[in-house]
Amino acid sequence: MTKVDKDEIKLWIRGNRFGSKQLYFPTTQGNGRYVAKDFFGPQQVLKENSKEPFQLMSVITPNRSEDGSGSYCRVAQSEINPEQFGKVFNIPHYFLIEIEFTE
Repeated sequence: MTKVDKDEIKLWIRGNRFGSKQLYFPTTQGNGRYVAKDFFGPQQVLKENSKEPFQLMSVITPNRSEDGSGSYCRVAQSEINPEQFGKVFNIPHYFLIEIEFTE
């Protein structure tokens, strides 16, 4: 669950019997409009190895084209390693949300 305001992003993860603490991250107006995008598209069952941490979603600003238009889906649904978003898509600021299940 995310809430993106002008000055901050509020993020927390909730499940059937678990939840994370609420986290707040500051933003600036110069960073553009943030949106939360998952990496799984239409998949309904995650096939990630739950014994290892994995990236669940990102909170990103859009990838800007030469004509000034922006795209979020092109970034989040790409096959690019999320840690390379800034370099490949010229995104100046973004967050990656990683989840780790522990016993």
